[in-house]
Amino acid sequence: MAADDDSNDNDDDDLSIDDATHAANKKGHSSNWSSRTEGLVKIIEALIKKQDEQFSVLMGMVGIDVATDKAAADKRTKLNGELKKIPNLSLQARLRAASVIVGDSAKLDLFYSLSIEERKEWVSMLLSGLI
Repeated sequence: MAADDDSNDNDDDDLSIDDATHAANKKGHSSNWSSRTEGLVKIIEALIKKQDEQFSVLMGMVGIDVATDKAAADKRTKLNGELKKIPNLSLQARLRAASVIVGDSAKLDLFYSLSIEERKEWVSMLLSGLI
């Protein structure tokens, strides 16, 4: 039976909590204390594995959000410098455009996807209310 337990540990299939509980209940009828303890250990191992998987998923999601936030913050920080590259854009126009663009992540992403010439036209449309 120990050989079967070892082969289950190496399988790619996860030992579910229900399987571990069933194994523990099955061994619970035995009068042997170590058999019952072994079943309890299997349940705890299954719970810990499930928790680790969920934690990994959560940390991956948080990591993606942090990276996305940092990228957006970098874009906002560099926006004024990018707007300065647009010829004939006054200080007042540049500041109004920056205020509108930094408040909208879709506009921020679009701005950075455009060439300098396209940015010039797009900012002009933005400031005149066409966008």
